[in-house]
Amino acid sequence: MPETVVADDEGLLALREEYLQAVADGAEAFTATFRPGVLGLDPEHPSGDISLAPPDAADPPPIDVVLRSEGLTALSNLPLRIAARSVTIEGLAFVKALRPALRVTATRGIELTGVVVLDSQADARQRAVVDLSAWGPGVTLDIVGSTFARSSAPDALLGCYAASGGWFERVRLEQTTLEGATADAALAIEAVSSLELDRSMLGAGHARILVRMEWPPKSGTISGCSLSGPAGALFEVAHPAPVEVEPMLLAASRLSGDVPATFATQESVERIARSSLDEEIAGSVAVADRRVASATGAT
Repeated sequence: MPETVVADDEGLLALREEYLQAVADGAEAFTATFRPGVLGLDPEHPSGDISLAPPDAADPPPIDVVLRSEGLTALSNLPLRIAARSVTIEGLAFVKALRPALRVTATRGIELTGVVVLDSQADARQRAVVDLSAWGPGVTLDIVGSTFARSSAPDALLGCYAASGGWFERVRLEQTTLEGATADAALAIEAVSSLELDRSMLGAGHARILVRMEWPPKSGTISGCSLSGPAGALFEVAHPAPVEVEPMLLAASRLSGDVPATFATQESVERIARSSLDEEIAGSVAVADRRVASATGAT
């Protein structure tokens, strides 16, 4: 199937029908390339979401969806929903979106690279600003070079949820920034085997807790990270592990509060004032702001 090109709002409107046609044709993959800039059906008013999900389907269809920008493409007031076997998103920014800015349900894997979510809000009937669900066992999640900030939701800024008996084999955040959530948690994870936080910045903002997990992962590593949140409220694990797990390795990181005693904390970990860490995290968000401003032509 030929690659879809989204160059303007008309192309954006056609995206759903082209996806549904690919599903109906039994295509293995659906790929769309976005031209850099800003897209929105009506930039002045919130609109309906772009839904790449078959209506009334019981399960995500067996298709691999790839959405990529040639630079950075901002979707203004326009949330995106995708259901597929695997989902790859590169270089899309979601600005001032209502409902979840991004909702993805996958049966195999989710990969977000260079994705930006700013100033968005999930309403009281939703869970997270970025809502990612494992629909089945062993789904992998990789988020690289992305920024989610200044947004609010009832549960989490970034929510990694289990659906239909599913769980994540891996949740990996690399060089990614989470900041400024008005939610219960900045990062919420229901079920994961391996958690990897690599050179990332996580700030709780107004959230009650920085990272909330239903169960501890079987293994995990936090390395080269900055973690900022209320004192004594960086990590919360709701339930004890039902199986034997390895201690979470915490290395070469800076944090404002305590971590569970079950963590294997190396001497390279530093305790830093929350205000100092928040300033650094704000600086990372400012970089994302400049990227979006450049893409949209804003000054």
